[in-house]
Amino acid sequence: MLYVYIIIISIIIGLLRNGKLSSLSQISLKRIELIVLACLIQAGLIFLESKKVKYKAGLDDFALVLKEGTYVTHTLITEKTLFKFLADVIPLSPPFPDPSVVSVGDFLMFYGVFSLIQNAMVKKQNSEIRNQNSEEKELNPEV
Repeated sequence: MLYVYIIIISIIIGLLRNGKLSSLSQISLKRIELIVLACLIQAGLIFLESKKVKYKAGLDDFALVLKEGTYVTHTLITEKTLFKFLADVIPLSPPFPDPSVVSVGDFLMFYGVFSLIQNAMVKKQNSEIRNQNSEEKELNPEV
């Protein structure tokens, strides 16, 4: 849900910066085949589930946990925890619309999504301004 907020905020800021919403359609995704592959794998799993095919060992407990709605997204940090600095340790308090806990990695992902949208929405405008500035410098070398 936090990504939805980041996308909405980024679009609003992009519009305030005189960016164009239509520019978002110009974003080129590299390695689109990986996205298609992930969708095909997910569709295959849904198909297998409808046929009552049993999954590999260990997934039965996971399916039971999901069915009961007791899926645990967070666990306690212990001495065995690797990469503690990436753990969800930053609380987003109730003034935030969706109180939760995030990690440094989440903020890096948020920054990436935000930057992608900003660059896409304002890219053409920025390149036009740079071109105008370089043309002015060529015409008026004293400035």
